[in-house]
Amino acid sequence: MAVAAATSPRAILRAPGIRRTYGTSLIARLPMGAHGLVLLLFVHQLTGSYALGGVASGAFALSLALSSPPLGRLIDRHGQTPVLVPLAFAQGAVHLALATAPSDTPAALLLVGAMLTGLLLPPMSAAARALWSDLLDRDVLPAAYALEAAVLEAVYIVGPLVIVGIVASFSLRLALIVNGACVLIGTLWFASSRQSRRWRGDAGAERHWAGPLSSRAIRVLLVAVGLFGVAVGAMEIGVAAVTSAAGTPSAAGPVLAASGAGSLIGGLLAGRFPPTDRPARRFTWLFLALALGMVPWALAPTPFWLGVAVFVGSIPLAPALATSSAMIGDYAPAGTVTEAFTWNGTSLSGGLALGSAATGALANGTPHAPLALAAAIMLLATLWVALRDARGAFG
Repeated sequence: MAVAAATSPRAILRAPGIRRTYGTSLIARLPMGAHGLVLLLFVHQLTGSYALGGVASGAFALSLALSSPPLGRLIDRHGQTPVLVPLAFAQGAVHLALATAPSDTPAALLLVGAMLTGLLLPPMSAAARALWSDLLDRDVLPAAYALEAAVLEAVYIVGPLVIVGIVASFSLRLALIVNGACVLIGTLWFASSRQSRRWRGDAGAERHWAGPLSSRAIRVLLVAVGLFGVAVGAMEIGVAAVTSAAGTPSAAGPVLAASGAGSLIGGLLAGRFPPTDRPARRFTWLFLALALGMVPWALAPTPFWLGVAVFVGSIPLAPALATSSAMIGDYAPAGTVTEAFTWNGTSLSGGLALGSAATGALANGTPHAPLALAAAIMLLATLWVALRDARGAFG
């Protein structure tokens, strides 16, 4: 049963079942920012090739993006626990197999292991958001997603710092085991909750063969989120290029951490936003704030001022993602909500990959160029949402 509308984090976490599902889903997602990097370093350690390590990391990311929507559809049809529990054990087994692989393991088998890691990773973000859409009142959901977005920014900072910066310094094999254990423990703990065991989505709904993609509003949102991902991918390349050109490549980490810190603050502030009957309009304004906030990035004279600009410009980031999550939940056709959330993640990941790949060469000539492109892409995303909204896409 949904709780009464309230927006404070304390009120959200007091709702029945929310504290446990929030906490356990975060345990499962703690290695999110570390999976690809650990695989890259581990394959390099065994083969001596960074190229193969990069292929392994890419195979993980691609397989994760491809497998998430089908897994989301399975959850929508059969419930959370029957799908999440087997996935938890399967990914744990793959992590253990990789961690105990002999040093002379053929590179092809290592790449298969990396691919299976992505294919079998439980779609915890989508499952958790689908569950919360049943446990919380519709007016509370944007605040709940904002709180999650804020906490996930901390996870993206702390997870790699602990797993890659500390655990992997002792043993990359141990880092693989920690990754698998976090996903296993968090997923099983989440899936064993009464709320998750009882969740069945909209079992009696008639589903279009295209699932959530049959919704015009969902398609518009996925394009917008993909463009946002392109901008963020360009930003990451631009930060690395600018700090390297300034002779301080190690400053890229703190500058990107500043983005996470700004987004975290924005997510906490967004939890106080009042409910709105026009989420698309709020989404448009948040995207415009991001676009305008990115302009100073391309003008920052030093890495220090780039960090300051990135911190300020990233404040609308988590609120924008939280609003898009709420809209995904609102506009997903009956019986497709989990799959819709997985498509949201796939669109974002695809945009990030495209932004990184497309702007790498651009950064060679002009380090600030990817940052200028990021602002332009965000402006394009803003216009896309505004025009689609004006034409009734969210009506």
